[in-house]
Amino acid sequence: MKSLNIISFSALVVLIFCFTQCKTNENTVSAFNEYDSLKLIFGNEGGFAGTRDEYHLLKDGRLYRKGPRSIDITYVKTLDSKKAEQFFNSYENLGLQNEIYKDPGNLSYFLEHSAYPGHILTWGGEQKAVNQKVKSYYRALLQLVK
Repeated sequence: MKSLNIISFSALVVLIFCFTQCKTNENTVSAFNEYDSLKLIFGNEGGFAGTRDEYHLLKDGRLYRKGPRSIDITYVKTLDSKKAEQFFNSYENLGLQNEIYKDPGNLSYFLEHSAYPGHILTWGGEQKAVNQKVKSYYRALLQLVK
């Protein structure tokens, strides 16, 4: 009887340990797919192979990538939430939601804020000069992925 209690107690300790060590991972693809708040989407597309390299910065600071020739989303890293917040605020403070660029080229760059559905800045062609604030903002986003 004493050995049965020891075995039961040991099993209980193991179960408690397992459940306390398990936690949900917020960096999974399913967590990305279930995310329903603001996103900044940026990247490039085109070139000889016609590929698209796309990044998604979430409001909470998580950064994901959808690489060229891939349908898979992969977790890149998590930024400090204040830094992520700064990118979202800067988008609006710079007035990028009021800019209009629909000038794709052989190699195009794009920028989209999910708060403005259908508003995508695309440049790389030669029809319209791109405002320096758009280019600077885009370069700052690219620094996140390095």
